[in-house]
Amino acid sequence: NHEHTKHINSILRYHVLKDELVFIEKVTDSLIYSPNAVAGFSDGTILISNDLKKQRSISEVLFKVKKAQVTYWDGKHCNVAAEKFCYTNGITIKDNKTVYLASTMQNKVWQFDFDKGKMINRQVIGKVPGADNIRFDGGDLLVPGHLRFLQFLKHMKDSTNYSPTTVYRINPATKTQSVAYFDKGAQLSAGSTALVYGNYLYVSGIFDGKIVRKKLK
Repeated sequence: NHEHTKHINSILRYHVLKDELVFIEKVTDSLIYSPNAVAGFSDGTILISNDLKKQRSISEVLFKVKKAQVTYWDGKHCNVAAEKFCYTNGITIKDNKTVYLASTMQNKVWQFDFDKGKMINRQVIGKVPGADNIRFDGGDLLVPGHLRFLQFLKHMKDSTNYSPTTVYRINPATKTQSVAYFDKGAQLSAGSTALVYGNYLYVSGIFDGKIVRKKLK
C-alpha cells in the first residue's frame, strides 16, 4: 500500500474468509520503502520486492541503477534478503524454499534458494523484456513482459497509445520459455499479470480496466 501524501509505504495483511476480508495489521518498516510485490510463506512471514531505492526515481530507472532490495519480514522485524536490483517486480515462492523474482529493467527472472531469511544461489532462469508479475501454472511460471518501454510510457500517459502485451511461459527446471499470449496492444495494453484458471488463461493490464480471457488448447 502506498500512502504518498503521508510518505508511508506498508504491507496490509488480511484474513480471507468465505465472503469477506478481515483486516489483521499494517506492516511498516524502513526496509519497506518502495514495495512492488509480495509473496508469503506458510508460517505467515513474507518477502517484499522493493522496485527502487528511492520511490518513483526516474534516474534509477533510466540508468538502471541497482540499489533496490528484497526485504524479508519475519513476523516482527525486517531484514535484507537480497540486493543489487533495478526495478524488481513479481516475486513468488515454491514449497517454502525456492524463490522466483522478476526485474522489469534488468529483463530477467531469477531463481533463489531461501535459507534463514536470505535469498541465496541466484541464477537466471529466463530473459523477459520488461518482466512484470509472476504466477504459477503447474510447474511453469507465467511472466508478462513489456516489449517496448517507450511505448509503455506513452500508454501510461495516454491509453490510446498501445503498448504490446506478451506473456511468457518459463520452465524453471529446463530454463526453456515460450510465448503463451501476445497482443500488439489493441486487445490489451501493458499486460501485467497472467494466471490459468480452468481451461483459460487470464491476463490483466496495469492501466486498462479489463481482463482478457484466452481458451487453452
